[in-house]
Order: sequence, then C-alpha cells, then structure tokens
Amino acid sequence: MLKLYCWGLCSNRFIYQMFMVVLFCFIFTGCTENQYSEKQLGEASAKMKDYYLTEMDHKTVLGIDTVRYLAERSEIQDALAAEDESIAVDLIEETERSIRDSTKHSDFQLHAHTAQKNCMFKHWKDANDSECFILFRHSIKYAKQENDIIHGFEVGHEGLLLRAVAPVLKDDIYMGTIESLQSVASIVEDLNEENEILIFFMHENRLDVATDLKGCATCQGLAVAQEKVDTDFFESLKSVDIHKLYTEDYLVHDGYLISGVVIVDVSGLDSGVAVLGKRLSDIR
Repeated sequence: MLKLYCWGLCSNRFIYQMFMVVLFCFIFTGCTENQYSEKQLGEASAKMKDYYLTEMDHKTVLGIDTVRYLAERSEIQDALAAEDESIAVDLIEETERSIRDSTKHSDFQLHAHTAQKNCMFKHWKDANDSECFILFRHSIKYAKQENDIIHGFEVGHEGLLLRAVAPVLKDDIYMGTIESLQSVASIVEDLNEENEILIFFMHENRLDVATDLKGCATCQGLAVAQEKVDTDFFESLKSVDIHKLYTEDYLVHDGYLISGVVIVDVSGLDSGVAVLGKRLSDIR
C-alpha cells in the first residue's frame, strides 16, 4: 500500500512538473511574440517585401535586356528561320556563361521557340524533351500577338519561373521567340545572409504542367517551387493559414514574422505566393 502511495505521489509530481514546463513555454512564447510593437513588425515585414520585389525587378530587367539583344542578332534570326540550332548555339552558350560568371544569377537559362512552337537551345535538359507550348505557354502567344517583349512569371515543365519572351523577326516576318528563364535561387541565398527566409509556392493544381516538380513538398494546396528550403520554417507554416497572407500584411506564428507577396503570372492570374520569414529573435 505504501509503495502504491509513493508511486502515485511520484507520478503526480511528474505530471505537475511537465505541466509547469509546458505552461512556461507557452508563456515565454507569448511574451516573445508580444514584445515587439506593430510598428516594428510592420517595418520588418515591409523591409523583407521591398528586398524581394527589388531583386525581382533586377532579374526582370536582366531578362528583358538579354532577350531584346538576342532577338536583334542575325544568328538567332537565321537559326529560327532555318530551324538549325548550330547557327546560334555558340552565341546562346556564350551569353549564358557571361551572365552566370559576372552576376549572382547562376541559374540563368535561355532557349528559343520556332514559329511552329518547336523548342531550340534547351541544352541544359534532354534535347528530345518536347513541350506543347501552345497549350499553356501564354507568354509565347502574347509575344507574337503584341509583337513585344512579354515578361513575368509563368508555369512550365520546370515549374514557376520568371520569364522574358521576345518575338524574333527576320525581314519583318515572325520567326519565333527567344526566352530567358530565372528562378528565385539567388534571392533565397541573399535573404539567408540577412537571417531571412523565402519559400516560393505555386498552386498545387499546376503540378500537372510542372512535371519536373513531381514529388515536391506541398502545404495547404501549395507546392514548393524551389530546390533549397528551410525545413524548420516550412514545418512552422503547416500550422498557420498561409492564405491569410493574401489579405494581411504579416502574421506572427511559432516565433516567426511571416510576410507574403502574391505571385501574378503573365496573364494576370494568381499563381502562388512568395512567403518570407524572419525569426522574431533576429528583429532589431
């Protein structure tokens, strides 16, 4: 009987101690999240968004300037007219190499499409890979229709990428398009140096198009559209309503300040959300 009493007493003490630990953690987390004013959180959120948008602008300008230059080169015009990659492959590879070596955009890619929508210069992947661009690549159709450079996000087999597409003319006749593609990898790396995090999400229902992302991590109907992901931050996002970022400036959850920028594609449609995060302990 005495043994039973002692065991029960120890058990109750253990439960009490565990309760106190949980209570302390809850109070500590609440205090940590409440020690920052709305002004501090708002400014930190705005800073993350501004940096993301500024870097996206830099990427956009780089893409536009590059495809504009290439569209005017006779090698590209002749290659598309003859549907012969060998005429311009050296120029394409030299341009990619120059950009990758002289900037932080190490994943900068180029390819072209003939007037018949056949793909050219897609040398970083299987050369036999064929995309039926006409089914979902609105940027190519818009570039031809408007006879102008189209830029913005668009889903392709590689995923949700920033693209710039320029029409290529020879003797005022449409020969096809030249296109640049960029991911958010450089922005992810730059933000990491500032103790900030970016997870680039596209809508999960577009994975039927983005076949290269098969098996990627998903969360609340959103698919991760980048290679390197902060796993701790991603796990935290699973327990907060990410879709609130469409209407709210920022969220505070699990020790993180969370902001979001809606991703709008070349057709003006919602394609996902760029989720930015920063540990509250890193806010000064």
